[in-house]
Amino acid sequence: DAQESRGLGDVYKRQIKQWYNSSQKRGVNIVLKDGRWYYNSSVEEVRRLIADGAKELLQKYSLDGIHIDDYFYYSSSLDDVSAMVKGIYNAVKSVNPQAQFGVSPEGNINRDYSIHFADVKRWCREKGFIDYICPQIYYGMEHQTYPFAKVVAEFNSYITEESGVFLLAGTVSYTHLRAHETPEHL
Repeated sequence: DAQESRGLGDVYKRQIKQWYNSSQKRGVNIVLKDGRWYYNSSVEEVRRLIADGAKELLQKYSLDGIHIDDYFYYSSSLDDVSAMVKGIYNAVKSVNPQAQFGVSPEGNINRDYSIHFADVKRWCREKGFIDYICPQIYYGMEHQTYPFAKVVAEFNSYITEESGVFLLAGTVSYTHLRAHETPEHL
């Protein structure tokens, strides 16, 4: 119901506002980078808030799982982002072991590591991080540097049988247009 869904985010909004207004938390729990505020996944309190949010969504709503994108967390460590991902995974499974948790990292593995600190190889190799990975392969089918088939094969090579992770390929229709077409032509 509308009242209940309005209340869902209120706790998190208040927490973020407190961090923003606190001279001890601002710049620590939330970090300003390139003109935007980001959660700092290097801080346990932040990771717990994110995991608790996922848990609450699953408790209040009939969801099949939780999915996160790659651009909305700040860190300087592969281990910190992995701890956040693992925390969300554990939160999801604590509510519903059948619910799925997955990540859409950038399709460029080098940028996943150097910019987003996303240890996608580890998440694909080890059980307990994700159920599926859905790399954003938005470069087009025949891109010179990152052709679709090559990127899919690369991500698939990281998945182990022991992890149970499965691969979904994230793409968009506009990358399949001919040179003279635009998305408006669709």
